[in-house]
Amino acid sequence: MGAASSVMTDEREGVKEENDSVRKRNLNNVIFDAGETNYADDASIDDQNIDIDAETEDFLISSLSKFFFMSQNQDIAKMMVKGMKREKIDANVSIITEGESGTNLFVVESGKVEVTMNGEFIRDMARGAIVGELALLYDAPRSATVRTVERSSFWTLSRDIFKKIQYISANASQVQRGKWMVQSPDLAKLTAIDLSKLVGTLQVMSFKTGDVIITEGQVTNFVYIIEKGKCDVTSSTCAGNMAPDVLKKLQLIKPKESASVESKDESGEGNCEVHEGCIIGLPVLKGKAGMAEGWEWTTVDGKTGGLSPLTMTATSDIEIIAFSAEVFETLLGSIEKVLSPGKSPKVDKEIHKNTERVFDPTRFKQMHVLGAGSFGTVTMAKYTESKTEPPVEYALKSLSKINIVETGQLRHVMDERLILSQMNSAFILRLFGTYQTPHTIVMVTEVVPGGDLWAVIYETHPFYRDRGIPHKLTAFYGTCLTLALSHIHQAGIVFRDLKPENVMLDQKGYLKLIDFGFAKKVPFMKKDANGEMKVYAKSYTLCGTPEYLSPELIFNLGHNQSADIWALGVMLYEMLMTITPFAPKRPDNITELFTNIAMVKKNGLVLSPKMNDHTKTPHSADIIMQLLKADPAERLGVQEGDTRCILNHPFFTSVIDEAAVMSGTEVPSFVPSINRNYDPISTIPPIRAFHGDQTLFDSF
Repeated sequence: MGAASSVMTDEREGVKEENDSVRKRNLNNVIFDAGETNYADDASIDDQNIDIDAETEDFLISSLSKFFFMSQNQDIAKMMVKGMKREKIDANVSIITEGESGTNLFVVESGKVEVTMNGEFIRDMARGAIVGELALLYDAPRSATVRTVERSSFWTLSRDIFKKIQYISANASQVQRGKWMVQSPDLAKLTAIDLSKLVGTLQVMSFKTGDVIITEGQVTNFVYIIEKGKCDVTSSTCAGNMAPDVLKKLQLIKPKESASVESKDESGEGNCEVHEGCIIGLPVLKGKAGMAEGWEWTTVDGKTGGLSPLTMTATSDIEIIAFSAEVFETLLGSIEKVLSPGKSPKVDKEIHKNTERVFDPTRFKQMHVLGAGSFGTVTMAKYTESKTEPPVEYALKSLSKINIVETGQLRHVMDERLILSQMNSAFILRLFGTYQTPHTIVMVTEVVPGGDLWAVIYETHPFYRDRGIPHKLTAFYGTCLTLALSHIHQAGIVFRDLKPENVMLDQKGYLKLIDFGFAKKVPFMKKDANGEMKVYAKSYTLCGTPEYLSPELIFNLGHNQSADIWALGVMLYEMLMTITPFAPKRPDNITELFTNIAMVKKNGLVLSPKMNDHTKTPHSADIIMQLLKADPAERLGVQEGDTRCILNHPFFTSVIDEAAVMSGTEVPSFVPSINRNYDPISTIPPIRAFHGDQTLFDSF
């Protein structure tokens, strides 16, 4: 695999030209590979009991570094090596067969292999070559055949081991951060779900030795936790040099399991050195809420926050994780209610009321077909409530019971119905109710007749011919999508399959998000292997459409609502440029696509300097940069604790009135023509009979 770059240069135009003639809908190009059940409850790695000398370890680490972004983390690479197995294979044996699925990555230690595609020779590969890496991510068909030319030796790594290691690596820091935070009596009042939400928004700040992090007399709105390194804390308000006195006066919180605060000198100031796990600045929260023991909430030099009684100075290179009082309040509600003594435990509730109603199936008269696919058929139908009332139009999404059972999608269909019934937004498809027949389940939704956003981008000539949707219309569409995501995220849901095919236009040209088949509650609770309820701060399921997947989702690092914000960034770029930002040169080359995405983590995202000129706005490059951050916590909307904050960016505010979009009074420059040439009901293929257990569908 050749070197990759995250730079969106003018060479992308060549990719665009090549993709223009082959750009296809992504309806069937989706991934689903479950993670929680397999890895979260059994997060241990079995050593293969093979002695690996230092030279072999260096060789394997060097080889593995060619796989996407693993060169950045040597500790993970060493864990991978411990999980590898050595195999010797005779000549003329296919270790990978084109079209078949596989679960192993191979590193050639000795010998030679040849690669063929469609029976044609591609190249030979020898020592140090790495093949089959895509199989570590999900159950993808092999794109080529790899055969040994001579007896060869390989080191193999399985998908199961890879994903366990990624889970352990990603989860360890989240668990440790949570443990540190609950050392505070105030933060210990949070529910496990709320604590997980707060941990997921933590920002990472890096400082060099000698840097001043907080200065006494200045204001800050952050609560800080030392993650790596150490710093001095001094204060003129604390006489004496005894660390316990300083702690009590300044309300510093130190981990119980370590003596991580030390007295420093014999000056008149209170002075101590704080290490990993110490929390500084918790009184900022109480200060903002006007509570006792809080730092005075005031404005100094135009900045508002808690007046700091201490100075923090890094005594080594240091990493700090932090959250602001505003994020705390946005995520969890009133600071005073959350932190007040005697506060009763919070009970997590859905914020959106279930709005389903009961329908009589015999009162529907199906008129014509709106759409069809592997899932089933969508028809337009008229429902007559009574003889005195006019019929009402609905869309009926009919799903085959036998298809649901055979493909193992029952859980997802049930989740989709439950989540969609809780949504109440003008920018999300409205589910009115469900019913079932012996062979189908039917979702009754509103009719959205304007086609999908994919057709606007790739089939509407003014936009496709001009290489992009104009700035104002893109901002309008982006506003609709952001408001939809904000509604979803407030309910604790991550959508996980944001793409143009899952966005429909109504008769006014407004967008509505559809298809909640991959949506999931995050954080969530379920029983672990011991039967005890456990909070899962993130999901470890790889699912969605490849072009829109975030780095943490691809590499099993755990994802939450911030993965949707990444997908929003991809879609904004796609609307503006009529190509996704990481598109490979050959559309079916998923390895190159994932490599391009991974390189953002390694090199950062650098957009073409001509992007703003092309889009005729000075803000397009910046909004894309803010959304496509490799670190999920750094993405716009995550830092603020509210997805809707994305709309405060000048890309939107310079051309769109959010309130007008919310009220439906904004008139978009493109209103779809409504297609009336629908297929008749007679074209619907026969429904396969279901003779299985009908109780599986009792909830419908």
